[in-house]
Amino acid sequence: MAEPVELIRADRLWLDEADLERLAARFGLDRLERLGGFENVILASVDPPRIVRVTHTSRRRLEAIEAEVAFMDHLASNGVPVVRPIASIDGHLVETHATEAGDTTSVYCMTKAPGTTREPAGWSDRDIITYGDLLGRAHVAASTFEPDDQLRRPAWTDPFFDSGIEALDDREVVEVFQEARIRAIDHPVGGDGLLIHQDAHMRSEERRVGGVGWGGGGGGGGGG
Repeated sequence: MAEPVELIRADRLWLDEADLERLAARFGLDRLERLGGFENVILASVDPPRIVRVTHTSRRRLEAIEAEVAFMDHLASNGVPVVRPIASIDGHLVETHATEAGDTTSVYCMTKAPGTTREPAGWSDRDIITYGDLLGRAHVAASTFEPDDQLRRPAWTDPFFDSGIEALDDREVVEVFQEARIRAIDHPVGGDGLLIHQDAHMRSEERRVGGVGWGGGGGGGGGG
């Protein structure tokens, strides 16, 4: 049996000053500073305001990152207020970067969402309505997304997305989830006609105005 692959998160991914300088130059920025991160390392520049996200290849393949960025670009191009990917000086939306410590990563740059971080308890009814409107607009735009085959990500019905819930010790929660999933698939409008966002919690869209990040993994300002 093959040994399990170690997944490297932000706290294990070391970027020194030489890495920061090389990444800044790659995207035409003067300076980058480490902002934070969880699944990914999040870097930021002040002028212009940009976010650079660095993901270890043990966590996601380059093709998966390219698919994510292509989707973000589609949403932004169709009027959804999400952060927009910014091409590198070589014209690529996603670049590979070998760190000074010997790690291999996938990197992309995006606009920085304006606003401030808010706690979920501080949301008003108006905020919730705006949040729903944003998800609805993203859903409509997503329905016209037709990526190349190599940029296709699994649909929400793919068994891949069952792994997290099936790992829970609380079987009652697992059963409720699976029952809801079956009802959604069998819905009269069809599974593809429903608004499905499996990570639609307040921390996913915690900027007050102007845009949201797309993609998992904790960050700040532009998606983490």
